[in-house]
Amino acid sequence: MEGKKITFNRDATLGEGNYGSVFRGEFEGRQVAVKRILLNKINKNEEECLQKLKHSNIIKLFHIESDNDF
Repeated sequence: MEGKKITFNRDATLGEGNYGSVFRGEFEGRQVAVKRILLNKINKNEEECLQKLKHSNIIKLFHIESDNDF
């Protein structure tokens, strides 16, 4: 995918839930948790809030990508 910035290992699952799965990944040279969410489960308000929040007890949203499945 052109412009792709996130890489992740499908075999390195960190967790799963009703909305998707979390994998070990990398973003701009930094180790990150990559959450893959089904397209029909996306909440745009949650995305916007997570991008704006800065708190030590809340996970930081760095980047959003999409493809045909997620």
